[in-house]
Amino acid sequence: AMIHDNIEELKGEFNDKQVAVTSVDDEISKQRQVSINQEKQIELQDQLRLMATANIEIDNVLDRNNAELVSTQLSFENELKKVERCKKISINYHQKFVEKSKKDREIKLDKQCECDKRISDIINGIKSMHLLRSQFLDNLAKENEEAAMNGEVDDDDAMKYKENENSDEKQDSN
Repeated sequence: AMIHDNIEELKGEFNDKQVAVTSVDDEISKQRQVSINQEKQIELQDQLRLMATANIEIDNVLDRNNAELVSTQLSFENELKKVERCKKISINYHQKFVEKSKKDREIKLDKQCECDKRISDIINGIKSMHLLRSQFLDNLAKENEEAAMNGEVDDDDAMKYKENENSDEKQDSN
């Protein structure tokens, strides 16, 4: 019975030791899990740091792109303002050119009218001179005829005056 008691006692000790070993195994397992969790936590923290760094780089790139976009937009707006100024200047020059052309045309028309009037006056003057010459020749021819009738001039001279008068009239009509 004593052996039995010893066996029982040994079984009890064994069970106690087995519980203790199990408890140590559980503790080791827990420590391993804590260690694994800590490694995972460190990995996650590293990934979070990498993501934070990547986010900072992305923010920097976005800021640079935004700054370039703003700069490009400002340059575009400045170029657009230059184009608008050039357009206004062009319109202004065009209006001045049109006004000057209109004035030049009016001046040319005035000069043309003045020239036409002078030419008309000259033509009228020439016609008046031809009329006066014709009247003079008529009067001269009449005087020559009267003189010829009175015996003062040759008939040949009277005929020459008359022929000269007729040839002048033909030239005037041409």
